[in-house]
Amino acid sequence: MRAAHSAAIVCGVLLLWSVNVPSGSVRAAPAVADVLLSDVGSGFTLVSEKSGNLESITRTFQSEHANVVLDAFPVTEPPGVRKMFELFSASMAAVTTIPEPSLALATWFVPAGLQHGEGFASLIFATRDYMFIFTLAIDTASDIDPVSFVRGLADIQLAAGGGLPPVDGSTGGKRTPADDALVALLPVQPPAVYGLTSSATVAGDDELKATDGVDGAVVDFLNENAPTAARVWSDDTGDLLGAVSITKYPYDIFAAAALGEAAHPSDSDVVSTDALEDVPNVVSYAGRGQASDQIGTAFRRGDVFVLVLVSHRDGVPVERAAALAADLTRLTASGLPAGGTGAYQFPSLPSKLLGLALSGALVTAAAGGSTAVARLRARRVSKRWSGSPLPAPEPVAQGARKGTAIPLDLDAKQLRRRGAVVLVGQLVAVNICIVALSGDFAWPGVGVAVLSLIMGLLLTHWWQRRELSLLGAAAPPRQLVLPRPAGALVGLLALAVLALGVGYAIKGLRYVVLKPSLAQLKWSDLLGIAPRTVGIVFGIGGFLVAVLGAWLFRIARALGRSGTKRVLEVDQRQAALYLRSFDDDSVPLPAIASARRPLFELFSLRGTDPFEESVAWELNCYGPVVAVGRPGRSLASLGAAREHLADETWRDQVASRMDEAGIIAIATGQTDGLAWELGQVVTGGHLSKTVFVFPPVAPAEIGRRWEHTAASLVGAGQAVGSLPVSPALVHTVRIEADGTARVTFANRRDEATYRTAVDHALNPAMSPPT
Repeated sequence: MRAAHSAAIVCGVLLLWSVNVPSGSVRAAPAVADVLLSDVGSGFTLVSEKSGNLESITRTFQSEHANVVLDAFPVTEPPGVRKMFELFSASMAAVTTIPEPSLALATWFVPAGLQHGEGFASLIFATRDYMFIFTLAIDTASDIDPVSFVRGLADIQLAAGGGLPPVDGSTGGKRTPADDALVALLPVQPPAVYGLTSSATVAGDDELKATDGVDGAVVDFLNENAPTAARVWSDDTGDLLGAVSITKYPYDIFAAAALGEAAHPSDSDVVSTDALEDVPNVVSYAGRGQASDQIGTAFRRGDVFVLVLVSHRDGVPVERAAALAADLTRLTASGLPAGGTGAYQFPSLPSKLLGLALSGALVTAAAGGSTAVARLRARRVSKRWSGSPLPAPEPVAQGARKGTAIPLDLDAKQLRRRGAVVLVGQLVAVNICIVALSGDFAWPGVGVAVLSLIMGLLLTHWWQRRELSLLGAAAPPRQLVLPRPAGALVGLLALAVLALGVGYAIKGLRYVVLKPSLAQLKWSDLLGIAPRTVGIVFGIGGFLVAVLGAWLFRIARALGRSGTKRVLEVDQRQAALYLRSFDDDSVPLPAIASARRPLFELFSLRGTDPFEESVAWELNCYGPVVAVGRPGRSLASLGAAREHLADETWRDQVASRMDEAGIIAIATGQTDGLAWELGQVVTGGHLSKTVFVFPPVAPAEIGRRWEHTAASLVGAGQAVGSLPVSPALVHTVRIEADGTARVTFANRRDEATYRTAVDHALNPAMSPPT
């Protein structure tokens, strides 16, 4: 932040005394020595050339009866050529000013007691990048017309100095009400004992520069909302000058930061940080080097920052200049409203490495928070399954020999661990993406972000195949199928919403953790809330928007899914037919970290997925999974591809699908439709390719469902033996022709156990039974 330096420039440059201009404040124009005229005509000889403050230069030419002095110095921004010209031309002591109408910014100075052009002519004028003072003095023997001569030199200089300044420059124009309010706070008259007579006043915006990585829009906001007013006084000789500059900021913290910066100047030595007993927290400083003739003070009241500057020449004692600075400080403070007086030091910009590390930590924390919420929601679902005790099952077919049972816990645990690997990989990819976008790397950062997303997607796809081949058959490579237009459109919207949410969530968390920044204060002004509240709002709001984006992406995946016909055209394997009660479409199952979830659902709060999705995901290793769609339901599922059948023909078509299918998976239930399908499995000779899946419901409900399933099979003529373990633990059952049950079981029910259960059920030789 350069507010203190800007205020110093407003005072010092306008006074045309030494000020150490901050880097970048001077226009990128040719050096003034290369622009100032080096020849004023025949008969004149260059006798002297001197460099001065602010890169100024003075050249003196003499002839037999005349003397010409050319002064030039570059324009600084701020305050700009117009403010500089207005204040300088108004602060000259003991002279009369006469405007030069033929130039945009030009005024003749006529010393007291002389007529304009009477043996003397002095013209101050400005170009876009420089200001000039041309002075001619002649004796009575000269026949030169001073006014015409100087005016002619000005025309030549204008051509060499870049031309006239713009008429509608940003530093010109009328005062605004905010300017007038600040001018009213300036002392009207300085203390009388110092003999300061001439005065001038300027007002306008304090021009900060978009440097040090500060956003340009924020700087524009601050410039538009931080007006500055300055008043300057001079004695008759110009040996003693005093100035007061007042800047009103949008927030107290800016004024406090300006005071904090004034306590650490680069061009001055701080004399005291509490210089006056009757004005608290006043910083007093003395210039050094070229600014050694300056003494000043700085203080604030609320959102108002004040800079007092006194400049003195050798004829004025330092003590007198210091007394003037103290008196101007007291006089100004007495006219200001009450407010805070303390200083504040804006935190220096953190190193890029620290900033990137913080962004990565926040992304990781957000992902970890999402995962924690998802796990809690999954636990709530699991608790619903406990409750009524499971009645002791009784075998339907007496005399059938006891079946075999395959434990799933170890394989499921391995699948969960593999899921953690892809979760870490996805998190790294997202971290690189967010860090690259937030690290101010311009287009290279965008390229790295895109590359990281591509790598994350490729990692997820590769790990999917590793997961699918962990226990069961490896699914063949899937052909690229373009999503339906509705799915593609919603997908693009979901990605935009997700990126917006993650970006603002990270921004909000940084606003809460770090001290207030310029951008944060701008948002605070725009929203009308406290700066810290901005961070809270952004953090919570961004997180919720990211969750919405993940949810929309899931909807997009469903909308983009192909129907049964397209699925079977792309995949020539025999289909896996999934049969269930329509009410089971919404039965939730705790999900695990898995490559089944795409990269863009990393921040999803959803701890469960429909039970069918996990079963269908693993069944797809053995064939394209198809199912009958629920009447009236148009949204595609992320499980089996849906085919909607007419009520009057559904039985015939299901029977036909059973004949064509390579695998039949039936979720146990108690509906009449399922009872008919179970009978068709037996009568159609499909039992050998059928696997029964126990949905994740309460133990008592599992027992009743199995009893209904077994009774339906027995009713169709198929013997069914007793289960070797309690139905409360069973995940899948295969029934042999003699009624023997081959089951898979686990002590918990989640995505990992059901996916391993499907693999074990369809690959009898995978593990030895217990």
